[in-house]
Amino acid sequence: MGPYSHIVIASELESYIKPDHAQEYYWGAVAPDIRYLVTGMLRSQTHISSEKILGYVVQYPELEDFLKGYLVHCLMDQLDCSQIIQHKFPFNLQKNELSAQQCAVILEFFNILRVKPVNKSLSGANNAVLRELGISDHYAAKFSQEINKYITSPSLLSSVALFKNLGFVGNGSIEKYRAVAQQFQSNWLRKNLIMFGLQIGEINREITTSVKSMLPMM
Repeated sequence: MGPYSHIVIASELESYIKPDHAQEYYWGAVAPDIRYLVTGMLRSQTHISSEKILGYVVQYPELEDFLKGYLVHCLMDQLDCSQIIQHKFPFNLQKNELSAQQCAVILEFFNILRVKPVNKSLSGANNAVLRELGISDHYAAKFSQEINKYITSPSLLSSVALFKNLGFVGNGSIEKYRAVAQQFQSNWLRKNLIMFGLQIGEINREITTSVKSMLPMM
């Protein structure tokens, strides 16, 4: 799932979660993907279990709002969003051909194009949890700066430029995402046919409901 989609779903859950410090909450909602900046860092090192996150809440109570957002991100990424999107896809002949990268691009682009801007900002401050997970102050600052620029002025072009600005060159997953994004953007007919038929609001509501059902008591 792309960063703007993470922010959109986190915003849908904000009134339920009720963080005291929204900027920390939204920072947590994208922070697990800092891993892409750190050479050799595995997904499992930042996308951690709910139990481990709850343990951090006890250990670092001052970071509770950040960790609430972090938990939302990790729970979202446990969902099979491609299955949700394919179920809502308007064209039966094409939906089974969609890859995970294509579904992520569709969700990100449609949240940019069809969802009311969320107008959120991130604190971007490094903290004890991120350092414990192996994230340096340098990488946290670089990631938050670029993500803040992107989510405050999201567009199809800026979503692709984000990866370039962060230096995500050579990462296999990111390169596939970027290639699909460029291909999708250039295919005007397919993009507009999907836009006409895909109900992004229903998809976001299903994702939000699923995440809400998995949230532990904090």
